[in-house]
Amino acid sequence: MKRFPRVLFVSNPWIHLCVLWLSLILGLVVVNTIHTKEFTVHSQEAGNYEKDRVWSVFESRLEIYRENLTDLRNNLFIQLLLIAASIALIASRSDTFEFSLISQHVPTRFVAYALPACLAYIWIRFGYLLNEIIKQRMDLWTLAGSMEGSLIRPLLSDGGIIDGWFLVFRSAFIAPVVSGPLPIVRTFAVGFGMFLGLSNGCMLGMPLYCTRRFARTDTSRRTQVFLFYLWAILLSMTHYSFYCFGSHPNFVSLVAVVTSALVATVIANVKIRK
Repeated sequence: MKRFPRVLFVSNPWIHLCVLWLSLILGLVVVNTIHTKEFTVHSQEAGNYEKDRVWSVFESRLEIYRENLTDLRNNLFIQLLLIAASIALIASRSDTFEFSLISQHVPTRFVAYALPACLAYIWIRFGYLLNEIIKQRMDLWTLAGSMEGSLIRPLLSDGGIIDGWFLVFRSAFIAPVVSGPLPIVRTFAVGFGMFLGLSNGCMLGMPLYCTRRFARTDTSRRTQVFLFYLWAILLSMTHYSFYCFGSHPNFVSLVAVVTSALVATVIANVKIRK
């Protein structure tokens, strides 16, 4: 019995993975070389309000910004849980998967099919949150400039991922009090990209893993490979949209793409435990 089904014109999954990800990596590299337009905040609102009204607007937006920061942290925590669940499922030989928090046993096959969909939803939510937080912080920075900027701008610091992002990619929009050694911050950005790549890799690798462990017919195998391509297209579109249309040039996306390709390849070829 073959380890992988024949799909389209090629039966070797390594070729599918290599062609898909080499194309995406090449596209990101090309975009990186031609992307020269700098993002500029077009905000005239500060001039339309008295100082007290400007402060009121700033406070209300700051509250929304902090709520989004909380949602972003929760999102990353959920991604971490889903990654752990994916690893536990691959390492498990049981036909049921136990959820300790709710004391329920769920068929392993169902969990394996559901995990990529959950990761896809969380990933889309993550992209919207990160894009919105970056834009909100830049707008708040500009708005604070019409007041006591040196005293107010440190309120935007989150002491974590967003500070690191701005230190590396938007250094003109971060207070000096939260600055740090750039090599260390860049290392943190690479680690962040690898974490996202691990999440993306689990999303991509699980359908190919399911073709070997759970799929019993050619139809079910083809369905799983179709899902692999569906998630791959989704990831390609979201990375490209964030990088280009969101005007967020960065190397985190490239690190995430490379890491996800490696992780998906490992998951697709991991030995099935009997």
